[in-house]
Amino acid sequence: QNAEAARRAALSPLERLREDHAAFSPTTPLWVFVAGLPDPIDADVRDFVIARALQVPDLDADLAGTLASDHPRYRHGASEWVRYVPEAALQPAWADAVAASMRVSARQIGERSDWLRPDAFANPDPLAHLASLVAAAARFPQHAELQKAQSELRATLAALPASASRERALAAVPAP
Repeated sequence: QNAEAARRAALSPLERLREDHAAFSPTTPLWVFVAGLPDPIDADVRDFVIARALQVPDLDADLAGTLASDHPRYRHGASEWVRYVPEAALQPAWADAVAASMRVSARQIGERSDWLRPDAFANPDPLAHLASLVAAAARFPQHAELQKAQSELRATLAALPASASRERALAAVPAP
């Protein structure tokens, strides 16, 4: 066990990820791949994750489900994935899924006064989550439903009691 631990420790983050992903089933769902994208990672690791996730069967439906998940970390990871997926792979249908994700976030923010407070497991960086949604939405300029969802998200944030975290959140979600 010590030898294996030492061998793994000697690998680069990308080499470890490649090794881990080689053991995954071809039907592994998208959330498994994107859950780590909200964490600080190197660009080569992010690019590897994005490329591997493009191989997920029934990707469009899986992405829509992940973006609409009640789990903020999975939504954040999926929006990061949309934000950085190569332009050639970007699908117009994903805009509706990003809009749905904004609406889930808005609903949760309205229901949970602590949503903007970081939670290491569920929502490690709420402000980055919001900024990621906005960046993913920006890949679909002029998409009316996305603009409407972004306005709804901003309105939900504006309705929160005045605080420094609310102001930072509003700064992360500009009016479309």
